[in-house]
Amino acid sequence: PPGHADIFVIPAKGGDPHKVTSGMGDNVVPSWSADGKLIYFSSNRRGNWQIWKVPAEGESPSHPAVQITTHGGFSAAESLDGKWIYYAKGREVPGLWKVPITGGEESEVTPELQTGFAGYWTVGSNAIYFISCDSRNQCVIKSHSLLNHQSSVVARLPKEPPFLDSGLS
Repeated sequence: PPGHADIFVIPAKGGDPHKVTSGMGDNVVPSWSADGKLIYFSSNRRGNWQIWKVPAEGESPSHPAVQITTHGGFSAAESLDGKWIYYAKGREVPGLWKVPITGGEESEVTPELQTGFAGYWTVGSNAIYFISCDSRNQCVIKSHSLLNHQSSVVARLPKEPPFLDSGLS
């Protein structure tokens, strides 16, 4: 629709789209909570990009969207155990961060997520997987262990991924 970007859901079996975000600002890059009850998204509704959550049924006066991050956030995913939100800070900021699902103090998970790769990562049960490219544009998928905080190469990619169409699962 015209105006600001918003997030919609549609039943898997089909049907009409239902708008779940509202207000001023753009609401983009949605992801589901592990239990399917919440949608995390990035929004600039207060002037800069932050991670927010909203009930899957949508925002309402009695159930408003709740801001999770305070120091920037873009492209979020909930941990499989439902305890953490992992996120990049934006296309121009390197690193991957985490914050408790209830909000609070953030901490850096790894500085290895490169600038421009905000969407090229995914959460596994014990690791974060992300794409990394060297100065010759030779790219690999790395695994960053959430247990010992070490990274290792999982696979080599035949070519650099498309820059604007990010995604890894």
